[in-house]
Amino acid sequence: MVLLQFRVIAPAPLSKVWEYFGKFQNIAQWDPSTKSIVPTGTTSEQAGAKYKLTSLFNGKETELDYELTEVTPLKRIAAQGMNMTTFVLDEMNFKEVPNGTEIHYMADISLRHVFKLFTPWIKGDLEKMAQ
Repeated sequence: MVLLQFRVIAPAPLSKVWEYFGKFQNIAQWDPSTKSIVPTGTTSEQAGAKYKLTSLFNGKETELDYELTEVTPLKRIAAQGMNMTTFVLDEMNFKEVPNGTEIHYMADISLRHVFKLFTPWIKGDLEKMAQ
């Protein structure tokens, strides 16, 4: 398991920040490792919405099936993604602060099956990707 996280202050009110980041489909616009994201069902941006996400890692594309697991407006969005080799839990928490909105992003990435053995070798690459 590799846990990646960062906090950033967006110099905008919570409602404006949520308007953008609360739409899971916008992830490809701000996450450089996400090449594309396509809804595979409803685009309601509510728990249960599903997506096909294409990610770039070490120059290679990989697809993950994602599902929104929690959407609490103006507070939190969580999703899980999976393919044959990887399981990912993503969450973003939002909090109004004096100079804007704090976004706390976390990704818990686990390799599955026999691929777990490779975790020590890719951990550094995953951490670089998060920066």
